[in-house]
Amino acid sequence: MSDKPNPPPARWHRAAGDHRAAAREFAARIEAVPSEQWLAPAAPGKWSPAEEALHIQNVYDVLLATLNGGPGLRSRVSERRALFIQRVMFPLFLAVGRLPRGFRAPREVSPNLVEAGRLTPKNRSAEIRRLATEFEEALAAAEAAGRTIALRHPYFGLLNGVLSLRFVALHTRHHLRNLPR
Repeated sequence: MSDKPNPPPARWHRAAGDHRAAAREFAARIEAVPSEQWLAPAAPGKWSPAEEALHIQNVYDVLLATLNGGPGLRSRVSERRALFIQRVMFPLFLAVGRLPRGFRAPREVSPNLVEAGRLTPKNRSAEIRRLATEFEEALAAAEAAGRTIALRHPYFGLLNGVLSLRFVALHTRHHLRNLPR
């Protein structure tokens, strides 16, 4: 019998690869935002590219804190509703590659315009790349150690490692659509 952990399943590799691709694409688009558009909202009542980037960064910060024993996000719906959304709606979102509009970002991950504008697009992009790598490595380490991963999404309930990677990739691409080309 070997001391080595079992290799990750193919679905882990697919989810991790998709997550990396989404993070790279988002980071590259952030770097390309012209300075005059960095703090300008996409439309009235919408976030600026700086706020979009900070929101993605905040999501990684909360998920990493949760993996390290922090409280994570609180539920915004009942457990029954979260289970329905996770089992019925979430697979549909993944299948079509889109999240619906209208979910309100929890306060814990909502961006602050002043904080959002503190970093340049290049610095924010580098931070997102770093956090994406750190998140994936922390999930992989938890999986390898046999820890149960249960990251709480405010609407989708508890997500395991693979679903967490898939959600973050989907969520990142959702916000990528709000950035200038």
